Amino acid sequence: MWVFIVFTQLLTLLTSAILYWFIRPYRKVNKAAVLAVVFVVNNAALIYGLTEFWYERFHVYLVISILQGFMLYAAAFTAVGWLLNAQLFKYVWQPKQARGAASIIYVCIVGLAVFNAYSPVVHHLTVTTDKPLAEPMTIALLSDTHLGRWFGNH
Repeated sequence: MWVFIVFTQLLTLLTSAILYWFIRPYRKVNKAAVLAVVFVVNNAALIYGLTEFWYERFHVYLVISILQGFMLYAAAFTAVGWLLNAQLFKYVWQPKQARGAASIIYVCIVGLAVFNAYSPVVHHLTVTTDKPLAEPMTIALLSDTHLGRWFGNH
């Protein structure tokens, strides 16, 4: 359980830093409000999720954490895009362009995740072996099914 608590606090700090960059609050009150909102949402989801650990309530915490993880991916991809653009094309994005790119990347990551949840991939493989078998063997591997109330095909 301590892992989730520490992880949530790290996500709170990282999400707050990303939101500071994205929103750019100037006044101390607004900066404190961003941190407070992120802190309250994260910890409320954590407390709510830990009341039924590994059950339906825990999924609320997981969804919020996953969306924040996607925010970190979008920030990293934006930073890499900014660096590549500056190095290869000698053009530095304006802050609004960088925030717009981050928004588009975030929406694309979330959209891809939802699309993958509803579009399962089935692979059929035939494996031959030198060992004698009395009859052919069929093995099935099922992974990352996304079965549940919120996402995935039923």
